[in-house]
Amino acid sequence: MIPGDAHIVLLSPDARYGIWEERLRLTGFVNEVILATDHNAVKNPDICFYITGDQSDQHISGVIKNLIRKQVHTFVIGNPARFLDSAGSLATLSEEAGALLHFSLWGLYQPGLRTLVQHIRKPEIIHFDRTLRYNSDGVESSPEMIPNELLLAAVLNPSPVADIHFRKTTDAVSVSLVYTNRSISTLIIRHDISPGIRRTVFGQDVYGEQLVTANDKSWRLVKNGKNVLEKSDAITLPADEMITSFLKSVRGMIADPVADIQQLRRLRPLDGLMKRVGI
Repeated sequence: MIPGDAHIVLLSPDARYGIWEERLRLTGFVNEVILATDHNAVKNPDICFYITGDQSDQHISGVIKNLIRKQVHTFVIGNPARFLDSAGSLATLSEEAGALLHFSLWGLYQPGLRTLVQHIRKPEIIHFDRTLRYNSDGVESSPEMIPNELLLAAVLNPSPVADIHFRKTTDAVSVSLVYTNRSISTLIIRHDISPGIRRTVFGQDVYGEQLVTANDKSWRLVKNGKNVLEKSDAITLPADEMITSFLKSVRGMIADPVADIQQLRRLRPLDGLMKRVGI
């Protein structure tokens, strides 16, 4: 159990606490939230939600390591793809200290993606199609989106990543990941003049079962070419889902297998593949 007097810290070096302070206070697990800009300023913290902000990778890694060495269960709110290179050392440190270390994989906490995880257990194909509102900066206006989406796709596939193919045009980016079991994940990010941001995810398992999600909310399950289930899930905030999942993990001392540091360590080869093609 999480004790009622547990010291739960929301750490943000530039004091941008935003929605996280509000959502933490609204959970049924938390009695008090301590706001801090310096992790050394709080004595004996038990749990830390660390908003990385614009700090350097080296600085962020140092803060994480200091927290873990103090046996502080840590949830890192930031771009998880930044930590693929250091995932091995962080995972070892987490194991030795007995402290959980999770990362904010936003997409996994959307209802549609959770449904895909439940139904597409042995994926053969996973396809992400993102359409962004057009602007003069082009696709580079969302530099973290490509590695984050690829990381998400790789998390959904239990097989190791073997190869990557990358293609960029003036109005779109396409990337394919090939796994050792010959399954694939594809990502297309394109621009449109329409005002909305749209996302479609398609998954198919080795048995031919298909699931399509739209904007992480509505989804359709297809078997043998026929709709089996169709549903529009209630809108939930990923922040709420991530907070609840992490605190439940701390309470039971069982890591969430899709968001903890061991998952990043498994996907460490993805970092080298992305660097090879300039992502």
